Amino acid sequence: MSTVDKEKELEFLRTWQSERLQEYRNNGFDFQSGPKDVTVLSYFYRSNADIVESFSYLECAIYETWRHCGIMKTVIVTNENSSFVKEFAAKWADVVKIQVEQNLVPGSLDPMSIDCNSKLYQRFNTKYVLIVQDDGFPLRSGLEKFLGKWDFLGSPMRRNMPLVNFVGIFKRHWPSNGGFSLRTQKMCRLIAEYWNKYYADKPFDEATGIEDLFYTKTLQDRFLSFRWRVNVGNASIASKFAYDACLGNGINFRSDVFGFHSARAFAELMRKS
Repeated sequence: MSTVDKEKELEFLRTWQSERLQEYRNNGFDFQSGPKDVTVLSYFYRSNADIVESFSYLECAIYETWRHCGIMKTVIVTNENSSFVKEFAAKWADVVKIQVEQNLVPGSLDPMSIDCNSKLYQRFNTKYVLIVQDDGFPLRSGLEKFLGKWDFLGSPMRRNMPLVNFVGIFKRHWPSNGGFSLRTQKMCRLIAEYWNKYYADKPFDEATGIEDLFYTKTLQDRFLSFRWRVNVGNASIASKFAYDACLGNGINFRSDVFGFHSARAFAELMRKS
């Protein structure tokens, strides 16, 4: 895909978000109560140059999550408690909490991966955490049907498509994208345990430096003791949960998917819905 196409898709998503956010601000908010055992969590760390505009997109993503799933405890992990973040948290003081993590570096995914691997479990106290970003959030209701069985759900990656039947039978990994994902407190604690014991002092590589692969592939490949303690969603359930066109859904593109990650996925879903 050309750079021009990517820019058009991103512009399409951002325009939609800006219009939706204005609707919320003009018409008010009427959110129902959501599941008590789920926390919504976002990482937000941007440079000062684009922090205002960027946060408006995240604000829209959070509102969309509350609209479809009900209002829930929400945590924003940020490198700097800017006035815009503070104002949002004050407006929703009953549910929104800000956590400042100064190690987050704008433009770098590594510090966020380290945080997810080492202490994500410390950032919420419910059974589940729903990770949303400014380019990944729910498109419809239905969160409840994904609760109760899986320790990790995210959009499936195409690379392991030939193994889908083998993976399902033997409860092996199905690597899933973490940009929009559902995780259990249990799994996040286990991840931190293995990270701190085996990887915290080692240099990054692809297997350890990309947090969602660390959650869904690396530890399951390397540690039988980990593999049998968690239940990562298989391709079939993951394709119902989320779609990321940049990775490929692996099987059965679903226009009725619960959520998405990436501007390209959003554009495709809007065209086919």
